[in-house]
Order: sequence, then structure tokens, then C-alpha cells
Amino acid sequence: DVICGAAARTNWHVASTGSDITGSGTLASPLSSIQTAINAATVGDTVSVAAGTYVENINFNGKIISVIGADKETTIIDGNQNGSVVLFENNETNATLLKQFTIRNGSGTQISGSGSKLGGGLFIYNAAPTISDLIIENNQADKGGGFMTFNGDSPIFKNLLIQNNDGYGGGSAIVIKSNNTQVENALIINNGWNSSSGGGVINIQTSGVVKNITLANNNGRPLYTPYHGPTFLMMNSIIDYPENGGEPSYLEAQWSDAHYTFINCQIKGGMTLANFYDDPDYELTLVTENIYTFDPVFADTANGDYTLADTSPCISAGASSVTVGGTTYTAPTTDLAGNARPSPASTMPDMGAYENSNGVASYSGDN
Repeated sequence: DVICGAAARTNWHVASTGSDITGSGTLASPLSSIQTAINAATVGDTVSVAAGTYVENINFNGKIISVIGADKETTIIDGNQNGSVVLFENNETNATLLKQFTIRNGSGTQISGSGSKLGGGLFIYNAAPTISDLIIENNQADKGGGFMTFNGDSPIFKNLLIQNNDGYGGGSAIVIKSNNTQVENALIINNGWNSSSGGGVINIQTSGVVKNITLANNNGRPLYTPYHGPTFLMMNSIIDYPENGGEPSYLEAQWSDAHYTFINCQIKGGMTLANFYDDPDYELTLVTENIYTFDPVFADTANGDYTLADTSPCISAGASSVTVGGTTYTAPTTDLAGNARPSPASTMPDMGAYENSNGVASYSGDN
């Protein structure tokens, strides 16, 4: 699209005080809507969005661009219960970036052949963008209240707070249905309290890699697989749930062989074959290493603080890297708050989304 009076540029500015009618997209003359800036942008451009609340539902329309907010706390896209807040559906790649926003008040997208609304906050369909530094909250959908991936290959999600979302048919926070979905440094709390608990907080249907996430105080099963056979790896993560409303994970893998790996994780109640349905027609493989069932000891959950207390046994209980099937997976080098991981350097990383500064080195035996 062409903005009248606008010269060709690579950085398009948006502000709540701008105008789509008289604005040209410069810092001095910004546009007023993110979608107008996306429409005007071309490959490699950046859309810079000033702090404010933008009531709209945006679609990247296949563009390989970056849309970056001023600050995730103060730059808000409100979907007004009018569909998914953000939609990727045209083969966007990892080079397409969405960063530093609060995504709220979405209601999902209905696709052809489905009677369900999918992906309340974000719906990633036939696409694989990079999603970073978001607060995804107060969204709802039939499946994937926070977000849902569907088809596509290797979408990337990192540095996320996912809270207070609902998925009425499963995945109150997340549905993973794109191959090799990657999630790291995510705090996932307070989801599913107004929706069915049966479909899980994270609903896993295809392959995924999850590193350094914290799941806590959600309603229902933290992890759930319905009728699929994924290859799934989780490392350096914490799975906790409340006694009232929470349940153990249940992974009902069917239809094909399934492979689950959990390494260096704190999982309330543990992770054993009792957490699985073993389809006699297919092979189920469960690999667990260094699974702990202790209290993670968060700093102050009553006030929403899920960092690790100085007495937490999750400090330095993670792994710097793990190798599974010839592939090496490494821990993130920073945590959800941007702090260096591990901390101090040359120690072992912590479990969960946040790194405590009191890390210790690994023990290598008597000298």
C-alpha cells in the first residue's frame, strides 16, 4: 500500500497520537494504526510503535518485517474480542519479528473446515515467525487461549509472560501444532481458571522444544496430548500446580509413535509412564534424566513473584546443554528478565524462566 505524501523508508512510525490520514509514517508525523504501517512496509522494514493502546487486530500478510513496540508493559494491542489479536497466515519466516508488546483481549480465528476459534492472542497458521518479549494476557479461544501454532515449521517464541488466558477446548495458554515449535524463557501462570481443565495448559500435538519455562498456578493439567504422537523435549523447566484445581500432566499419545524427553526439570508429582496412555499399536518412548519433585520455592507467589528464592533447590539445577538423538540443545544465555544465564558466569544454569544470581558450579568429584 502507498501512504500519500510518504517517501520510501525502511522505518515506519506509529503512535496513538498519529494519523492514518495525514501522517506519513515518520517519527514527526506517525501513523495511528499498526496495520496501516504493516500494509505500507516492504521486505526488511521495521514498524516502530510508540507506547499506547491500539485497539485493532493485525495481520502480517506474509511480510518479512519487524514490528517492535516501545515497551512490552506500555505498548498494548487490544483485540477487542474481535478475533485473534495477531495473525500470521501467509508463510512468514523466522525473519518476521513481533517484539515488545502486551497482547490482550483476543478471541481467536476460525479457519475453513473448523468450527472452533483458534489462537486467542496469536494464531500462527502456515507460518513460522519469531515472537519475543511479549505479555500475552486476558485472551480466550476454543483452542490456544494465549497462542496456537498450526502447520508451518520451527516458529520461535522467547521471553514471554503468558497469564490469565482461557482455552475452552484445550490449551488455555498454548497449543503446539506446528513442527519443531520452540519456546524458551516463558512464565506461564494463572491460565484456565474460566475454562475447561481437561485440554491442558500446554496442549502438545506435534514436535516441540521447550527450555527454561515456569508453569505454575494454572487450572487443570500442565501438559496434555490429545490423540497425536509428538516428539517433545523439555529441559531446565519447572512444572508446578495448585492442590486445588491443578492436576498431573497426562499425555494421551495415539495414532503414531511418540517420543517425550524431560531433562533437568522440577515436575510436581514426577514424570513416569503413569502420566501417559500407552497405545498398544504404536511405540511410546519416555526419557527422563534428573527429574525432581521438590518445592521450587518461589520468591513471593502471593504477590505474583515467580523468581527463585535464594533458598530454592532449582538454583544451578539445570543443564548448560543436553544432547538427544545426536542433536544438542543449549540453555538460553539470558533469562526472562534479560539477566545473564548462568549467574555468575561459569556456574550451572537454574531451572525455570528466571535466573537467580547465586548460582554454583557443577560438582566434579574429589580433587
